[in-house]
Amino acid sequence: MATRNASSRNYSSNGLRNLVRRGVHFARPPKEKFMVGVVIATHGRLAESFLEVAEVILGRQEAVTAIGVHSEDGKKEIAEHLIQAVSHVRQTDGVLILTGIFGESDCQMSLSLFAGQDIRVITGLNLPMLLKVLTHRDRLPLGELAICACEGGRSGIIEAN
Repeated sequence: MATRNASSRNYSSNGLRNLVRRGVHFARPPKEKFMVGVVIATHGRLAESFLEVAEVILGRQEAVTAIGVHSEDGKKEIAEHLIQAVSHVRQTDGVLILTGIFGESDCQMSLSLFAGQDIRVITGLNLPMLLKVLTHRDRLPLGELAICACEGGRSGIIEAN
């Protein structure tokens, strides 16, 4: 089926219904405003670097924090850092925690500390994922933002030659 750009046309309400029935979809303006807090958690200073680059591209971000886990940190210190970070960015629409690799201490601790809360943990952090999250967190609820994060991360991985 061909993609149609109907934004430049003036359709009656019946015409719009017919287009929707035929599978033509329109971007709809958000009915609600959301704001999901974001915690970037990685080993070392990588989280801080991701946030720094994202803010160079998008400008200063509110309700976003970066924490680094170090080899000398014990479980107690990691838990304290995560709890403090989540409480710092917590918004009414939840928190998204972005981590590097599934199974790392920051990921495992996030999963165990915040189970059953309005918090989602996404692994495999890359810059396209972070940019996607930061540009959509005011338009999508937490669950949809988590899906958007995964799609953004995957779409940013390409063979460039």
